[in-house]
Amino acid sequence: MEQKKRIDYIDALKGFAILLVVMGHVLANVCHDDWNTALQGGGQSMILWKFIYSFHMPLFMFCSGLVFKFENTSIANSVLVVKKRFMGLILPYLGMGAFAYILLDKFAPYWYLYTLFVFYTITLVIYLIMSKFKWYKGVCGTVFLLFWGLLVQFLCIKFRSLEIPPLLDLSHFGLYFFFCLGIIFKKHQMAKYCGAKSFSIVAVFFFVLFLYEFNIIHFPNIRFLSTLLSRLYTLSAILFFYTLFLNVEKGSIFGYFEKIGLISLEIYILHPFFLPKLSFFENVFNSFDLRSSIIVQFFVSLFLSLLLIGLCKILTKIPQSPFRKVLFGK
Repeated sequence: MEQKKRIDYIDALKGFAILLVVMGHVLANVCHDDWNTALQGGGQSMILWKFIYSFHMPLFMFCSGLVFKFENTSIANSVLVVKKRFMGLILPYLGMGAFAYILLDKFAPYWYLYTLFVFYTITLVIYLIMSKFKWYKGVCGTVFLLFWGLLVQFLCIKFRSLEIPPLLDLSHFGLYFFFCLGIIFKKHQMAKYCGAKSFSIVAVFFFVLFLYEFNIIHFPNIRFLSTLLSRLYTLSAILFFYTLFLNVEKGSIFGYFEKIGLISLEIYILHPFFLPKLSFFENVFNSFDLRSSIIVQFFVSLFLSLLLIGLCKILTKIPQSPFRKVLFGK
């Protein structure tokens, strides 16, 4: 069988993103009861957690867009792609979601799986519509896709205060813009324009917007401007790490990220089962009042996250079987 050609920096970027996901969940469980109560945390104790949550899922969606592939725009091929994505995303969402509910007595945070399936389906429909026009492969097609991404995000921001079921959480569907952005970057081979000079420019923008996002510097308190700068900060964070992984030396750390990027879906699915076991460290943090130390938080959460990822890697060695299909969709 012909092996799929993989792109090392994309796998490494996915590995970095999944490490941030695990670290965010570890921090919330060590410093608070869970990541929902962490949302109510304030002050210096949650700066690291808030930094991770300010861009880690947009980065993950951007990576998903980078690997989106749809060349045959026939209806028959679209149905096959949807079926494949259903088996790869919805089957684990339902199977492992039920398994997690039985073991953990609560739903695991698998919203990314069904959200990504929705994004794939929407994008396939858009491509089917655009394929009826000659311009869909050119700049006009890119603008059309970008328009839909921005429109979805605008609507999600506009109606985010609505009372809706968790399954339809608008904060999740607002990530569609970043998924589209990943597709556009791949389509136009933006990697070749992101050399060391581009990295330096992006790094400056990221640093300035980071200072604003975390109230170190201040701009006029205008609601529209505040929302715009916050979105630009998230975008700059994605571009910063994208250009960083394009230009960084391919050493052992890069290789580690690349390896865990290959199993990022498996890590995402498995790591919630280990989070309740971190109660011991929560007690230690409470006993010694370590929540206010960002340095301690970083190293403890990094160590625990690497440990959980190592355990997940062991569990991914399950042989090919229908059981594995339910677990990981592949």
